[in-house]
Amino acid sequence: MSRFQEWLKGNWRNTQARLVLIMTLSVSLIIFTVGLASYYTSKSVLQSELSEPQHLKLRIGMSYIDKQVDEANRLAVKISLHPAVREFLTTTEQGAYGPTTQLYGVLDALFLSSPYLNSIHIYDKERQSFIGYPDGYSSRSETFPDHTWVKQAETMGSRPMMIASRKLPEGTSHAGRDQVTLYRTIKIAGQNEGLIAVNFNPNALFSQMTGSEVSSLKSPQFIFDSAGKLVFAAGAEDFGVDTGTVLGALQALGGDQFGELAYAGGRLLLSHTRSELTQWEFVSLVSQDELLAKTEKIRDVVLLVAAGALLLGAWTIVHINSVAFLPVRRMRSMLHAYKKDGVSPDLNDLEQVTGRLLSDHDKLSQLIRQTLPEAASKFVKEALAGQIRSSKEWKHKWTCYFRDWDEGPLTLAVLSIDRYGEWVRRYPDHDHLLLKYALANITEELFAAKWRTVCLDLGHDRMALLLQPREAETEGPEQGLREAEETIRRLLSFSISAGISRPCPDAGALQRAMQEAETALAYRLYLGCGRVIPWDDTLQQGGGAVTLPSETLIGGLADAVEAGAADHALCLWERIRRELEEARTPPAAALSYVNALRHRLNGISRVKEQGGGAEAREAPYGETMPLAEIGEAMALEIRELAESFARTARSKEYLQVQGMIEYMRQHLGDNVGVQDIAAAAGISISLASQLFKQETGETIHDYLTALRVERAGELLLQTPSKIADIASMVGYQHENSFIRVFRKYKDITPGKYRELMKAKAAPAAE
Repeated sequence: MSRFQEWLKGNWRNTQARLVLIMTLSVSLIIFTVGLASYYTSKSVLQSELSEPQHLKLRIGMSYIDKQVDEANRLAVKISLHPAVREFLTTTEQGAYGPTTQLYGVLDALFLSSPYLNSIHIYDKERQSFIGYPDGYSSRSETFPDHTWVKQAETMGSRPMMIASRKLPEGTSHAGRDQVTLYRTIKIAGQNEGLIAVNFNPNALFSQMTGSEVSSLKSPQFIFDSAGKLVFAAGAEDFGVDTGTVLGALQALGGDQFGELAYAGGRLLLSHTRSELTQWEFVSLVSQDELLAKTEKIRDVVLLVAAGALLLGAWTIVHINSVAFLPVRRMRSMLHAYKKDGVSPDLNDLEQVTGRLLSDHDKLSQLIRQTLPEAASKFVKEALAGQIRSSKEWKHKWTCYFRDWDEGPLTLAVLSIDRYGEWVRRYPDHDHLLLKYALANITEELFAAKWRTVCLDLGHDRMALLLQPREAETEGPEQGLREAEETIRRLLSFSISAGISRPCPDAGALQRAMQEAETALAYRLYLGCGRVIPWDDTLQQGGGAVTLPSETLIGGLADAVEAGAADHALCLWERIRRELEEARTPPAAALSYVNALRHRLNGISRVKEQGGGAEAREAPYGETMPLAEIGEAMALEIRELAESFARTARSKEYLQVQGMIEYMRQHLGDNVGVQDIAAAAGISISLASQLFKQETGETIHDYLTALRVERAGELLLQTPSKIADIASMVGYQHENSFIRVFRKYKDITPGKYRELMKAKAAPAAE
């Protein structure tokens, strides 16, 4: 042992051996670190890229199911309001041939128009009788084949609608089979008189949940309800994974979009999304082992290279001692009598190790070049979102990802699909990504000759196009975008609009360029669809100041609607629209004003549309519609709303509810409760709550809170008051309570809301 220690000490004292040892250890450590870092980085990127199509497919399937459920809910509402149903539930001679045949014919017509249904059942709670299609009429529950659903439906409580999965009972045509059913109560004069059960056709409902292959990998899919019960599974037999394990992994994820699941010696990638309508969890699995096989192979090769480097270093040290230093030792021995030292030889044995390092570096460089476009797109997204704070960071990333670009100016264009809501309804869900991909390809192809481009999907209707001219004398991108708009209109049969920023000196100013392009695009509200709008043109629109119609016009419009004066209300609305257009109010403020006005009109309405209330009418009023089309749609809603008020203006219950609403508006800043509001109407608390819910579809507390939040939003935009003072003005004694409620309703804090709304109007004011 002592001889070995002496040997080690002798080698360490030798300069060449010490250099070889240090270099060998350093190179091995670097290779080892690069190998592990490359493996885990590649694994993270592959998981993210694999999760996105999985999550998108789940959302497509979820959207399709939600659409069928929503249509079934509308159908149930339509049935509950049909006179034949009311006659069936209220007539003294229920089983009479005429009314029963009429109701059966109604169900027959509705069923035939809904291919995604298996059957429709109506249950009379008082007589415990049934009628359904295609099962017919039964005066007693015992003689109706599928009567056990009533117990499940009664668990709804006060909810108007519920969707659940159940087993079909014995005696039915598909006994023991899973059945998804939508339940809804039937109210007559405010009382629950019956129940409706709409039974879905599972093949039609889950037709988009196919568990098909993504990137040649099998992907089973699962659906769980809010209680953790399995509703649907497709392709699970390919993996053999049990649903309990999947549900446990889903709960462990929390709010994350995807995560890993170790099962049967393999690794599965789990992706999930949640439906706000059905409260169902949609889950998909895909094996990672095949995708990560090459990455693991690269990791193992790099680790072997590191081990080889260590062996090479050890061999080099032995070689130096046994061969290279042999002449030196002899010379030292010969010159020892003269007390002279020999000269150490140069170290030339690292060439092989260097060659291996260069080979590994070339492999890693190829991998980097393959992932460079995705990394460049991610960098631009981060720059647009303001996530890159320091100039050092963006300069470093720009140098890495945009080596082919020069230091010339950059221009940003934001492309938007016109009338996006109509576009979404016009094309099937599975065509949306394909159409946006075609839009991006057409645009980049038209710019390829004279411009360097990066195209980014910003979600929904928007795409961003980063441009840099290849030559200094190249004209602006306006003409190219107009050609792109004409080509897209001709080939894809829909139109787009584009907003263009001013040229910015470098990527550090991309966030400002994004604001300019979005501000320019917003003036589509006045200029119409299919337009290319440069930032400079927006300065000529006269939209610097936020000029809004007076509160007198708004109050007069609301009064005219409540009074049922449709023609007068339409005249006032036309005046408001004309003032907005002539003043060229900044589009964000104008659109916010119109939506706030609509919300106010919907808030005073007692007429609720089927399947969603007043909120459903707000969907077409987005930033992708010009003001002229918004005005036409708004005029139609105002007329319908005024006519509905005209029909119901004499209702005693309606007048009582309107009195309560008026009392709430007059006492928004006071500490009032349900008891005070009921007392103002001269009725009991229970009756006030029942009437208010029946007429508005909301509770008194929720309605009062919504009024306070909307008033707070107006004060945040129209006054410089502190948030604590505004909280007091709308009836909140504690600022924290106000902030919590405001964020719940607006998904943003009051301070951020004020900052965001002012920021939208600020670019035009510059």
